Amino acid sequence: MKSKLILRGFKEENILMAKLDEAGSTGDYVAMVWPPGKPREIIVNQIVENKQSRNKSSAPGAWEALQQN
Repeated sequence: MKSKLILRGFKEENILMAKLDEAGSTGDYVAMVWPPGKPREIIVNQIVENKQSRNKSSAPGAWEALQQN
């Protein structure tokens, strides 16, 4: 997946593995393979808003608070 993203123009130094306790910031991109198990495509979304409170930084709260485009 990483090499395919690089071929599409994403910079390698900006590609990070997902973390359960840190979802990202507004403007960051989220990429996932779909469907899980036997992926056929890579879906890329941009985080447009993160409503996560500072007190709730653990999963699934970190990811629930994101709005993606």
